[in-house]
Amino acid sequence: MARPTRSRGASGMTVSGLFVRLLLWLGLPLALLYGLLWWRISAGIDKELKQVAGLVEVARDSTYFTFSGDVGITGVRMRPVLGGEVVVRARRMEVHTPGLWWLIRASLFGFPNELPNRIGFSVTNLEIEGLPTGPQEGLIGAYTGLPMEAAGCKADAWDRTDLQMMGLQVGDSVLTVQAEQSSPGVFAYLMNLKTPGVGGLEARVGLRVPGEAVVRPEALLATTLGDASVTFRDEGFLAARNQFCAEQLGVTSDVFVQKHLDGVQSLLLSLGLVAEDDLLHAWGQFTREGGEFRIETRPSASLGFQQISLLSGESLMSALSPYVRVSGIDPVRLSLRRVSAASLTEQKRSREIARAREEDGLTVAEDLVDKMIAPVPTPEEKAALDIAPDAQGRVPFDALPAYEGRSVVVETTWNTQRRGVLKDATRARLVLALIASQGGFDLSMPRETVREVRILDVASPPISDPSADISNAQAN
Repeated sequence: MARPTRSRGASGMTVSGLFVRLLLWLGLPLALLYGLLWWRISAGIDKELKQVAGLVEVARDSTYFTFSGDVGITGVRMRPVLGGEVVVRARRMEVHTPGLWWLIRASLFGFPNELPNRIGFSVTNLEIEGLPTGPQEGLIGAYTGLPMEAAGCKADAWDRTDLQMMGLQVGDSVLTVQAEQSSPGVFAYLMNLKTPGVGGLEARVGLRVPGEAVVRPEALLATTLGDASVTFRDEGFLAARNQFCAEQLGVTSDVFVQKHLDGVQSLLLSLGLVAEDDLLHAWGQFTREGGEFRIETRPSASLGFQQISLLSGESLMSALSPYVRVSGIDPVRLSLRRVSAASLTEQKRSREIARAREEDGLTVAEDLVDKMIAPVPTPEEKAALDIAPDAQGRVPFDALPAYEGRSVVVETTWNTQRRGVLKDATRARLVLALIASQGGFDLSMPRETVREVRILDVASPPISDPSADISNAQAN
């Protein structure tokens, strides 16, 4: 006896009905959840904006969130109430959360007490109008991410239109700031400013959080600095800028590069700083060839933020011992000499003098440093003491001039050991030519950061300090 068969039409109706039921069972709750979250997020943003209404006027086009946990607003316009003509615009601002589930819990039950493994925000195409202009405007390019981007050219800074006139394909500029816990006890702050087709910068500060598997906000007060780096990356801007400015000034690209270096010194002088020759040479290499200009440091494990706040100037530089890596040359130390700051009037006058005497070969930087800027006076030197090392090879600081040229190990107040050849010593500081594993450059160390100095040919070799070894610094 033949079995009755079901028609294709009946089967199709069954599949369609199942699809509709699944849509009602799953799609409707998800749509309601999305609507609830959107309402909570939008209401939360409105509440926060009302709290700052007396300080800044904020307008936006729309609010959104994604299933990856990101929350954003578009068409942002802000104007400080007391900020005069200053207006801030952005195409988009986003808050990046650890994920959708974290966002749901935070929206419904409030933020947890512990810090999330990853959180941050980003701003796309940020524009600020109405700020005062001047030579110091271009210290960090808003779109290139490069320091002193317009030095030596007929401008203080570049905008997107200028970059397009140089022939660059300018993408959306995105500024991202993020905090993340990469592993237990290690917390890092990251900042990235990038414009595809132009350039950008990446900055990282790594913190050690002792004994903390889950980091809470109050634990950050006890952190120590593990590592720090800033990388300036060129994606075509430098070559285009050099050619563009050379044509504007009627000179060759090589001549403009020298004018740019003079302009860099002028900007630094306005901050009371002068770049030493090796650092200026590294910046010149980066200006000509592009690539990366990376500043790194690996300080002592005992260097905490409370200690950093007590340091300034040369003491801070000695504690951090930053150095610079540029493609094509050996690493050099970040060497900036402190001088009396040049006012903008002095800088203008020095540029006029340099232009009037250009046929004599005087550059702006030489004129500023040699003719107008008086270095900070150093303490009066006294005759070196003639004191022999003790049984452990230790000698007093005031006796160090007699041991110039000897191999020494210096123990600092930050529990680090620096090893090398003593090149120079005064009452105020010593200069150490570090061994290759610690960088191989000359390190100036203020007296107040030196705990003791031992002469190595009469003392036992010191225990190596991993925190001072920079051979693997590129890993960060």
